[in-house]
Amino acid sequence: ITYYLLKNEVYKIRFTSLALSTYSFTINPDNVENEISLCTAKTGNIAYKKDKLCYKFIPSETAIYFFEASGEMYPTIALSDGNENSIKFADNIKYEQSNVLSCELTANQIYFIKIGSQTGIPGSVRVYTKKVKVTMSGNNLTITGKADTQSGVRGGLAIYSSDGELVRISQFNTSS
Repeated sequence: ITYYLLKNEVYKIRFTSLALSTYSFTINPDNVENEISLCTAKTGNIAYKKDKLCYKFIPSETAIYFFEASGEMYPTIALSDGNENSIKFADNIKYEQSNVLSCELTANQIYFIKIGSQTGIPGSVRVYTKKVKVTMSGNNLTITGKADTQSGVRGGLAIYSSDGELVRISQFNTSS
């Protein structure tokens, strides 16, 4: 007999033969063993309705990080700190096959990224992490990042004011 059980839930098993025995157990999260790195894709499977894939992430510097999840099961993304306190959630209410969550993270702190299914259907999911760092010095704004784009690719940048008005558009070539 095979059953899928949720992590962090307490279950009891009762065995019967000549005497009744009861055992309690908890399925512990597998956060520690499943680490995700910058610009490295991880693929996993959502096996049942409330299943979650959980990845540990420790940023090397304080910056804005992007977590992208794509899969046929319409992925949701939850970000929590090392104590499992919720920081941010991308719910995927549009039922799209890809979803992105971005957040500024502090260097050398532990974070957990949990991927679920918006529809509750099982399926495979690919998770990818990118980084962007924004610094200002006087009137100069510097944006640096790490993505999966090769050197010499043409890119674009649009800057908007706080009320959504387009301020500037710029093009650039990527470098390694």
